[in-house]
Amino acid sequence: MSSSYEVTKIEKDGDYVSITITVNEDGSLRIFDHSFGPSADLFYGEDRDVEHWLDLDNTAVQKLLTALTGEVTPTAADDLARLLAKSYAGQNLALRSIMELCDEKMVEYKEGLWT
Repeated sequence: MSSSYEVTKIEKDGDYVSITITVNEDGSLRIFDHSFGPSADLFYGEDRDVEHWLDLDNTAVQKLLTALTGEVTPTAADDLARLLAKSYAGQNLALRSIMELCDEKMVEYKEGLWT
């Protein structure tokens, strides 16, 4: 069974940003950003509905958790998801910040974007 953690949900002045982290049964994570409104339009063009995501496989989850906490637990994916959700709570650029964190810690991920 997968679980999901909310990082950010903003609905203000026509902008909508929802960022969640889903823990998959195989111990991987998907960090998902769904945005639209004036702020998204500035980056992607007029009237865009944007979905941007990062996928971290089980190995990447363990590597990032170790880099941040110094340990790996049997529930690494849930532990990392909770840590990231708490650390980036309320930030509209949380996905980009997590991507930069992965780059800094040399943790591989797969990125996807749909507009």
